[in-house]
Amino acid sequence: MIKQLGVPIVWLMLVCWPATAGEIEVDSVEALIEASAHAQRGDTIKLAKGTYELPRSLRLQAGVALIGASTDHTILTNAEAWRVGRTGLPDKEVDHRTVRRDAYLIDLGDKAEDVTIAGLTLKGNGLHGAIYGNVSHRLTLRHLKIEDFLWSGVRLFRLHGGTIHGCLFIDAGGRAKGDKGITGGCIFFTWVRDCEIYNKRFQ
Repeated sequence: MIKQLGVPIVWLMLVCWPATAGEIEVDSVEALIEASAHAQRGDTIKLAKGTYELPRSLRLQAGVALIGASTDHTILTNAEAWRVGRTGLPDKEVDHRTVRRDAYLIDLGDKAEDVTIAGLTLKGNGLHGAIYGNVSHRLTLRHLKIEDFLWSGVRLFRLHGGTIHGCLFIDAGGRAKGDKGITGGCIFFTWVRDCEIYNKRFQ
């Protein structure tokens, strides 16, 4: 309300900004899949405490952050019905087309930019790996526990300007045929440039 009281009019404006602009809070697998499909660049998907059992690979859009409560409290894994075994292993080291993307918990797709994944446990049960990407720019992986994958915890082709730190790898890289064959490794890169990779632990 504006009143004139014999003095110059004073205009008052109240602007309400969203308290958590760009943040999408989810607490179920269904909400997570929906959020990852529709999130826009600059959005942060915040996962509440709990275990999320995915029915298929989670695809993240460019410029989106996926943040959990902590490695102790937020676990991303595959549902019991989603297991691929060792079919397709080993992949051909220099040909991304030979990788089974449907065998990775998170698929960054091709030419992903400015994606952040942090504060989560990524746990596989019969999957090849936790994170796959082809031609990724400025990818940030921090404070992750990556556990129990058949081939490679993080499998990336052409990583440019990435940052990976504060991550724990437990049984996250194996051999193509189980007890024999080529070894994938906890971190398996094919071409990497201008990256910071530090403060990691392997068990």
